Formats: sequence, C-alpha cells, structure tokens
Amino acid sequence: MKEYLLTIESRNKKKRIMSILLAVQYLTFIGIVVYKVLLNSPNTTIILVFVAIILIFVFFYFYNCRKYYDQVDNTKLIIDNSSITLSVPKRPDRSIYLDGIREINAKKSGFEIISKDSSQKSLFISNGFEDFDEIEGMVQKRMSQQL
Repeated sequence: MKEYLLTIESRNKKKRIMSILLAVQYLTFIGIVVYKVLLNSPNTTIILVFVAIILIFVFFYFYNCRKYYDQVDNTKLIIDNSSITLSVPKRPDRSIYLDGIREINAKKSGFEIISKDSSQKSLFISNGFEDFDEIEGMVQKRMSQQL
C-alpha cells in the first residue's frame, strides 16, 4: 500500500482557485448589501444591521476557505495491490478495483479511470499528485495485464 499526496504547487493552485471562487460569491452579496445601504436613508439602525450582515459574510468566507484548505492539504491517493482509493477528509472515500478497470481516458489535467462495475462509475486522478507518472504507468500496466 502506497500513499500519494498532492504536490505543494498543486495544493496552492487549488487553494488559489477556490479562494477566488468563494470571494466572488461573497463579494457579490456584500456588494448587494452596500448598494441597499446607499439606496436607503441614512438610518443608523439599518446601517448597523447591514454592517453586521457584511461581517457575517466575511466570517463565512474565511471559515469556508479554511475548511477547503484542510481538505486539499489532507487529500490522499492510496494504491493497494487490488484497488485505487481517493481519500478526501469529511467525504466518503472513492475507490475502484484494479481488476475492474474498463478503460483509461487521458485528459489534460490527469486521467480518468472508468470501471466495469456500474456502482463505481469512474475516478479522476489529477496530475497534481506526487509521482504522477509512476501512478499512471502502474495503472496502464495493470490495464494491459487484464487484456
């Protein structure tokens, strides 16, 4: 059994992309709140409520970023003699048995393993994992042994 983690570059890239996506979502809501404040009369109570709403959005932004960062930092690809398992914290593990591989589709950012079993349809392995060429070679070799 061998475990592979995401490389530092891949982790940073995934974190940066998710930070931008979350920021766009939360900044949209903050922008709407600020727009509503500017349209309303300068009532102190309304302004304080809107400031509280903005602070809640900022808190949830940082909370969700941190939660996602922990998932990215602890994502593992585990390869046994019989299966490949993608383990992401706080999510169910996804695994495919090596004997049940139907085909492998190479893509720009990794490869997808499609299973013969209908309950385990496919598993995408990103090229951001350590020793990606070794992983791909091992899966290709196993696939060629089946045929």
